[in-house]
Amino acid sequence: MVDAGVDVIVYGRGWKKTKCFENSHFHFGGFVSSMQVTEMMKDAKIGLNTMAWFKAGSHVRIFNGMLAGAVVVTDSSKYMSETLGKGRRL
Repeated sequence: MVDAGVDVIVYGRGWKKTKCFENSHFHFGGFVSSMQVTEMMKDAKIGLNTMAWFKAGSHVRIFNGMLAGAVVVTDSSKYMSETLGKGRRL
């Protein structure tokens, strides 16, 4: 997305290690509390989620993003595949 010129704001750990960190469209917002993230989601159009440690489950970020009206893009997990049905890509 940043390579295509889309401004992206990210929060959390590990972003400094990514290839896109130096891209002018990539904006690192630092670390925020879970309560702050929930409030920020109200302004989001797209929520990007990674399931780094929850490959068999889910994360509240996914559901909070949807409740805030954002489209949530996430990698898959066993739980998400089973809950949403077979054949759907997550």
